[in-house]
Amino acid sequence: MGFIPSLLLSLAVTAGAVSESPAYGPIPMANHHPLYVGLLHPAPERAQIADSPLMRVNVNHTNIFLFNTRGAWSTGIDKEITQLDLSFTYPVIEENLEVGIDVSAFYSSGGVLDGAIRWWHGRLGVKGYTGQADAPDYRFMDIVRKNGRNLVNGESGASVGDMDFSFKKILYSKSDITLSAQALLRAPVGDADSGYGAGSWEFAGRALAEMQSDWLTLHAGLGAVAPVHMQRMGQTVDLDTMWMGFASVEAPVWDRLNLVVQSMYNTSPLKSADIYQYSREFFEITFGFNYRTENGKVFTFGFSENLNQTAPDFTIHLSVEGGV
Repeated sequence: MGFIPSLLLSLAVTAGAVSESPAYGPIPMANHHPLYVGLLHPAPERAQIADSPLMRVNVNHTNIFLFNTRGAWSTGIDKEITQLDLSFTYPVIEENLEVGIDVSAFYSSGGVLDGAIRWWHGRLGVKGYTGQADAPDYRFMDIVRKNGRNLVNGESGASVGDMDFSFKKILYSKSDITLSAQALLRAPVGDADSGYGAGSWEFAGRALAEMQSDWLTLHAGLGAVAPVHMQRMGQTVDLDTMWMGFASVEAPVWDRLNLVVQSMYNTSPLKSADIYQYSREFFEITFGFNYRTENGKVFTFGFSENLNQTAPDFTIHLSVEGGV
């Protein structure tokens, strides 16, 4: 899973005793890479199951700029996406089995961040993505073609996403360590032709781990999405098995306020694609905070940056979780 996740794991293993500060979980950051945004790519979550029914509202916003043409593939994307997720989890068997459902909606537009991104890149002294510095501000474009035929033809405005079902079971739990297994199923109810659905059923499984010390908590996950078909605009594209993982460190910094640093990684489900933004693995890093109110609600903020120039530029996350 790379250097950063390995470092986080070694920190947690060497830390020692049980934490007296509660852990609220990793940041449930969505992956807004233009390929994965419509495919099953579960967000990071903790290995423990809910003590009672929970509802979480997630909002993720990202800027995407991707232009490339090579071989059978051609992509022209310049847009911003706002994703709204409503997630419900219910403990079927106390401290043993949890079921969940997640529904999502998207809003696409030319956005408002182009000027800010250009300014930010200038302060950092980086070029950004190829052509980004000279592109017109607040333009909307969302076209993906394969073999000269449209695979995605996105339009600005609202779109419905696919629906996810999950089942999580505790495998081992003792004081400072929790291990669990999770199975996920995605139903193709979203707008696949606009890039916000796969157009076919998807399946995934992963192992989740949580390890606590006296000063931090490590959350980690490793799993795979089974090979499926992406069906969009009359075309069927075979997908490879996608291996995915995350590692997250959560540490208290103030009363009920925790700092979170995490990273997500996955291999490409389109390894044979001619353009590297689709065939290359995805790797990002996220910084953020969890804050728990006196009545038990958890508010989360996160900022994610892509580390290997495969898009998106960055993603901003806001969420709130509480009992229902």
